[in-house]
Order: sequence, then structure tokens, then C-alpha cells
Amino acid sequence: MAINEISIYIPDYLAASLPEKLALLHTLKLNHLEISHREVALESLPASEIYNIRNLFIDEGCFISLYETSFSPADKTSLNALLRNAHFLGIPFIKLDFSVCADQDVAYCLDAFESYGITPLIENNASSAFRDSAQLQSFLKRPENRVCKVIFNPLEYVKTQRHPFFHVYYAGRLKNHIMILRINDGLYLDGSTVPSGQGNGEVKELISIMKARSFNGYFSISPYMPSSTVKSLADTVVWLRRILKSL
Repeated sequence: MAINEISIYIPDYLAASLPEKLALLHTLKLNHLEISHREVALESLPASEIYNIRNLFIDEGCFISLYETSFSPADKTSLNALLRNAHFLGIPFIKLDFSVCADQDVAYCLDAFESYGITPLIENNASSAFRDSAQLQSFLKRPENRVCKVIFNPLEYVKTQRHPFFHVYYAGRLKNHIMILRINDGLYLDGSTVPSGQGNGEVKELISIMKARSFNGYFSISPYMPSSTVKSLADTVVWLRRILKSL
């Protein structure tokens, strides 16, 4: 995986179909797309559609960097179908919700992931059981769960009144588990979203320290603000590239 690779999530309201998403991806001079169950339900698509998706991405010279699913890890039928399809599509990371999952289901899920060579990801979320680094670290310190990696979400830490850089990254032990850094920002005052670099998310500091530590994952961009448009998405890409070039 290339260092400093940028991936992006493009919901249907900005580009309705996969070809339209890839066209926007090219416009932004990117080639790593994040998708979710909301746009493409990989766990339930027929083989013919999976082949079509693979061929489209090959033709366009693009890749799926992350898939976010919604089903419970206890749903073994959906899990196995998803892993087969994700492996065929060359997807390296899948985000799941392990925060309310029985230990035996987690164990089965992680074994299945390992057999396919796909990395499962967990993400901090202010409204879930994984609301801060303590819960994440408690989950990851179990030997059987160490195959999991982390999506680091600054905005969700801001919502819990934590400093993403000083309180969580710098002082904690998540550093070596992070594979994706969300590029988003917000305010301690009310948790509201603001453009990256204009809030309390310490995003620039996180990018800087992660580059210094030879981070080899993805910087992830998404239209996280309620008023997001294609232009605001493009502005975030420009901002991120400017930061990367300045470090």
C-alpha cells in the first residue's frame, strides 16, 4: 500500500451510480474509493454483479479501499458471502461493529477474516460502546482480537470532549493499530462539524505525527458536514494535499 494514499467515500446523493462515483474520483485525481452497504450490498449481490463491479474497477484503474457493512458478525451466511466477494474484488479492509457482539461470534468472524487475508476494522463513535480509546484498547488487548485494526475518527473524539491528538493519539496505545485516519473536524462547544483544520480535531497535528511515524494506511475523506457538496469534498482534498506537501 502506498504511503499517504487518499481514499474517499462518495454517497449516492453526490454520485448515484458506481460509474458516476468513479468519474468523480478521476476528477479529484484519486483512485481509491470507499463503499458501504448503503450503496452496494456486497454480502447479497449475485456473482454476475460482483464480476461487473470488478471489471469496472479494472477498466477505470481504481480500487475499493474500504467496505462498511451493517450486518451483525453473528450472521455467518452474510459474513461468508461478503468475504468471498470482498476477496474477489481485492478489498483490503472491512469495517464491522464488534461493540455489542458475543465473544464466540467475534472469534468466528476474526478467524474467517484471517483465512481470506482481509483486515477487520473498528472505529470510535461517540454514540457507541467504542466511544473512546479505553474501550478500543480493551478490545484490542485480547490476544484473539489483535488482528483488528483501527479507524481513527477525530470528530467522534471531539464529541466526547477529548483532544484527538494530545489525549488519545499521543498519550494512548492505539498508534500501532491505526490503518485509516478520518479527515474531519468539529467543535467542543456542541460537537458541530466544521471544515477540516478549523475546529478542535487537531487534524493537522495527527497527519504530521502519523507521517513522522511512517504511517502506511489511508487518509479518508467523506462528506461529513450536513451541507457537503462536490465542491466542499474537492476543497477537503485540496486542503489535505496542501498539508501533506507542507510536512
